[in-house]
Amino acid sequence: MFANFCYLKITMLRYIPVTFFALLFINFCVAQSTPKSSSYPELSIGNLKGTRLHIDSFKAQKEIKVSGVIAFKSANIYFTGANFPQAIMTTINGSSLEPLKKIIDKCVPGSVVTIENIQVEVEKGYIRTIIGKAFTFYDGEGKIDSQKVASKTNKHLYELMKKEFIAGIIYFSGNNFTNVTTVTKKDFPSLTSFFTRCVPGSLITFENCVYKEPDGTLSKPIFKSIKLE
Repeated sequence: MFANFCYLKITMLRYIPVTFFALLFINFCVAQSTPKSSSYPELSIGNLKGTRLHIDSFKAQKEIKVSGVIAFKSANIYFTGANFPQAIMTTINGSSLEPLKKIIDKCVPGSVVTIENIQVEVEKGYIRTIIGKAFTFYDGEGKIDSQKVASKTNKHLYELMKKEFIAGIIYFSGNNFTNVTTVTKKDFPSLTSFFTRCVPGSLITFENCVYKEPDGTLSKPIFKSIKLE
């Protein structure tokens, strides 16, 4: 019996180094195949910072930039707000804004450009989707061109976008939403991008939503639906 035990112990010792080095090799392979980018890619229009941009500075930019990536591959871009009574959606392949020049020239203070479904190459052969952004524009005095906010829809959306929602669930459906889109608290930082997709016929439903008033107090919970006309 003692002999059997010794044989088993020796046999196990023979395989332990093999198993150890096999695990090291597997971990090495996984490490090599995992993208090493540690910072989250940051989207910007040219060299401009922030999401509220001077209209002339915006029109002077030539490309979309994303930090920490090899290449910008594609994105969906929505033009809404002032001077766009009907939303325009287009797809861009590559970072150049030149193919969109005719649409960009229509933008005025109060227009909104939303960039979504952004595909970037983080490392060679590795494509990922990053969070989109909505950009608004102002003139030299920080004003919007109210004469070109052509529809009730846009005016209604501006009022909604001013509110700082802090709780509840918001549903987007109807025109320009193939499926019902549910937005919860964790998505509220990107809420503007959902509002700017809305067009006449879109339906926005608020379920137990609370927003912060300008004086810091909280609104009463909202339970209602708004159909844009």
